[in-house]
Formats: sequence, structure tokens, C-alpha cells
Amino acid sequence: MTDQRMRRRIVGALSKRLDEVGLEDVPEARDPRGKKWKLATVLRVVVLGMVAGAKSVSELEALSSDLSLAVRRRLGVPRRLPDTTAREILCGLMPQSLVFVLHRLIRCALRRKAIRHEGLPFGVISLDGKATALPAVDSCPSFAASHSAPTPIARCPGKC
Repeated sequence: MTDQRMRRRIVGALSKRLDEVGLEDVPEARDPRGKKWKLATVLRVVVLGMVAGAKSVSELEALSSDLSLAVRRRLGVPRRLPDTTAREILCGLMPQSLVFVLHRLIRCALRRKAIRHEGLPFGVISLDGKATALPAVDSCPSFAASHSAPTPIARCPGKC
């Protein structure tokens, strides 16, 4: 498959799937005065950057400036997104406000059978070998993330 064809397929899939996610429903914490960018547009550019492999907001700015007019129209990106604007908006965004977008995306993917529901027997998952109950510094029990294998919590002989 040619590189040009792959790009067109990715842009087509993004334009279709981003519409069903509903990024317009994400609540904004910004003051409405002086806003030049809609939050949904910034989130569209961020998702496009993630798909394209951008690792920083400066790469995101370069990507948004290199978009063709047809891709801009299809994705709803009017112009270049400055890296300082993207950083300010993303730093001010609460991660909890994106949870319902993620749920909606998963539900849509399940309905169109793009993914399968396997189910977890315990309803819990541990990523990267991290656990919540690990021994802490000075052998006092604490809740900390560690990159070592989880071991049983040792009780402190004295007061912690």
C-alpha cells in the first residue's frame, strides 16, 4: 500500500471516528474571554499528533502547520496550532473530564465489533508490574508505586 493511500485512510478514519466520540462535550475550565481556539479543535489536533507519532507540543505545532487544506477541512483544523497554546490548554485540562469520552469511544468500538469484550475475572488490572501495596522506605507500610516485583507488606516494629 502506498504511503499516500495510507495517509488518506488514516485521515478518513480519524475524521469519521472523532465525530462519534463527541469531543465537543468535554467541559472547559477556561475563561470564555479571549479564547481563540475551541477545546474540541485542540483535542482533534492532539489526537492527530498522537496517531502521527508526535512526541512533543513543538512536533504537534509542526504537524499542524504542514497539514494540507483538504486535511484541515476534513478534520476541522482551521490553522496552525501554536505549541504554547496547546501546552496551556492541555495543562489546564482535568483528566477526569476525558473519562466519558474514553467510555464513549470504547462503547462505539464494541458496537461496531472493532474490539471484543474479554472481561477480567476480578475487575482490576495492574500495568507495568506496579501494585498499590508495597513496602516503603524505612520498612513502614505505604502506598507507593515501584518498578520492582511486589512483595508482602512488612509490619513496622515500632510506630510509623
